[in-house]
Amino acid sequence: MHKKRDWTLSLAFPCTVIKDVAGQDMKSYICGQIGRALAVFNVNEVIVYDPNNKTQGFAENEGKSHTSCDLSFIVHILQYIECPQYLRKYLFPMHEDLKYIGLVNPLDVPHHLRRNEVSEYREGVVVSVSNSVSFVDIGLQKHAKVPMILPEKTRVTLKLDAQAKGNYVGHPVDPAEPRLKNSYWGFDVRAATSLSEVFTNSPFGSYDQIIGFSKVGDRVTKINVSNSQHLILFIDINGELLDQLKLDADLQLESPKAIFSEFVNPLINLKILSEVTIDEYLFSVLSKLRL
Repeated sequence: MHKKRDWTLSLAFPCTVIKDVAGQDMKSYICGQIGRALAVFNVNEVIVYDPNNKTQGFAENEGKSHTSCDLSFIVHILQYIECPQYLRKYLFPMHEDLKYIGLVNPLDVPHHLRRNEVSEYREGVVVSVSNSVSFVDIGLQKHAKVPMILPEKTRVTLKLDAQAKGNYVGHPVDPAEPRLKNSYWGFDVRAATSLSEVFTNSPFGSYDQIIGFSKVGDRVTKINVSNSQHLILFIDINGELLDQLKLDADLQLESPKAIFSEFVNPLINLKILSEVTIDEYLFSVLSKLRL
């Protein structure tokens, strides 16, 4: 269920979650299921990080380590499926990462609007600029006009001002505005080349509550979520997060567990946790939070 929310939910997990998945087709499918979990539970930001602090220039796979390839691959798939279908032709050229994208289920989130759907807001891409007017493809029969110069091929969130005889006029707004006024509006995808970058590059400045989910977490029957403005969840299906935090020289943490308000094992009744895939784990964890 998608609902209005004035606080944000972020989720972070390591790119190594798909390292043992056989075949690009299955990796694509699992990444798609991760995206489904993010959308179903209204996650606003997802951060995929390299726990080994080795990835640099992750955007290109050639000549990179296996870990950096997984980071680039997961980010690419998540960005693709989050983007409305009518904008993908502008933002996502053909790429080997997308070879099996047809196996991925669509998200069907509120900002993936069809032509016959009416909305005050629409996602668009600037396709041309003429006489100080930008023309934006918003998935309708005619492009929207924005009375200002915007960079071409830029994705924007538009608030439509008026509609007259099939013409659309709008102005760009903060992508968070639809979330604050109406409903869930998708998730931002961020790549972090280290654990420390999860925190230092936060678009919110900082996170005021951090919860960790791990197979080495505490056994609890209830998870306490405070009235935070920016909540972040760390997903640790292999039980390595605390050691990785301690090894990150930029964080300088003597007691990594102390940064978490809760560090728990949500699937305590599951005997063989290592057999749970990241997408299955996400659905189980997020359903327990009841956010």
